[in-house]
This record gives sequence, C-alpha cells and structure tokens, in this order.
Amino acid sequence: MRHYLVVVRTCGIPESSAAPRDAIIDACYWHPGDRDWEHLYFGSLDALTRDFETDGWQLEQYQQLDGHYNYEAIFSTKRSEFFGPTGAELIAKYGLHDL
Repeated sequence: MRHYLVVVRTCGIPESSAAPRDAIIDACYWHPGDRDWEHLYFGSLDALTRDFETDGWQLEQYQQLDGHYNYEAIFSTKRSEFFGPTGAELIAKYGLHDL
C-alpha cells in the first residue's frame, strides 16, 4: 500500500477571519485530488492532531516555526485519502475480474 507524506502548516487566525469563533489555528495543506488548498480550523494543536489521527493519518514529526501558532506537521496517510481506491484495489475488493 502506498503512503503519502502530507505537510500541514498552521498559523493563528486573525479576528477578521470567517473561521468559527472558537478556532485559534488555521491548518492548511495541498489536496492533490482536489488540486486546491484545504483549510481546517481548530481550537488547539492537540485537537488538530486528534482529528487527523482519527481519520487514519499518522503524525511523523512536527516543529514550531517563528510566530504564534505557527507549526509545520508531517503526516503519513494512505493514497486513497486523496484519490480513492485504485482500479486494482476495486477489482480485488469486488471481484470484478470475472466480468
């Protein structure tokens, strides 16, 4: 199974942002399937980590960058998180090879 490494960068949220009121961290990463930046909002760094790990992502490392709430986290996740199952995985799962 192929795994992808995903770099998630965080920063503090300005008061003028449309983020939820309880959010203090804006986490963003490039989503290759959507070909766009994904932004998620969290109340803490622990909440961010728990949310990603609940989705099956594994935190490999993180480091604090300059500035308040500025972090860079590297997660590993399955390819299917971004692109869905491959043709070979669908054939194996549903037995479509008999058609």
